[in-house]
Amino acid sequence: MSIRSINGFPIVDATKNVVIKITKRDATREGLQDPASCAVARACKRDINAPEVRAHRSRIYVRDGDKWLRFIASRALCFEIVAFDRGGVFQPGEYLLQKPQPCQKLGAHRKRGDRKHGKRGGKLVPRHVMENVRASPSEVE
Repeated sequence: MSIRSINGFPIVDATKNVVIKITKRDATREGLQDPASCAVARACKRDINAPEVRAHRSRIYVRDGDKWLRFIASRALCFEIVAFDRGGVFQPGEYLLQKPQPCQKLGAHRKRGDRKHGKRGGKLVPRHVMENVRASPSEVE
């Protein structure tokens, strides 16, 4: 399932990368597992003057006027979000919000196999579901 709008505003792919700086003050336990008020959301609101932000495990949505910009969270940022949601410390520092690559853009054709299983060595294995972390956007709406 693909989400194309949030609160009635359309989602569009970001066209530029953005670097945000997460401070110790941003990284408090407040907003744990809440995409709208976590450390990433607070840093985005401050650094890029965003009125509203939704920070999910691998996608960051930043409201820009009458639309939402969709960024891909860097690998380091994904790891920090998962660690933070599971009770760890969010490491302050600079993190990259990436513009989607062509294969990651909204509407890009993706060839997907069975969504319930992956292939490994010719055998079907159960798909891993992360627990104790914030919901992905498709699980929210």
